[in-house]
Amino acid sequence: MNNILKEEKTKLYALSFIQNPAVLYKVSEIEEHNGKLGNAIRAMELAIGLLEMHGAEKHVIKRYQDRLEKLSRTRSTCKKGSCNRCRSYPNFFN
Repeated sequence: MNNILKEEKTKLYALSFIQNPAVLYKVSEIEEHNGKLGNAIRAMELAIGLLEMHGAEKHVIKRYQDRLEKLSRTRSTCKKGSCNRCRSYPNFFN
């Protein structure tokens, strides 16, 4: 089963079944903790899409967008293998 979720498109299909932005936020935190920053970003993007689709209040969306921006900054400022985080988490850019 784990091999099935390695393909990018399959991951997106699986995450699309989650209709709770709070769950996606938590998934993002778990993925970040596990060093999978790309997965963390993807979960936040999906969560924001759900919030917008359901007309959530602006301050709620902003909280999610702030986390997405933080994750994106971290990813853009880090060169693969050049920081302690990348060395600690070999899957950081997945």
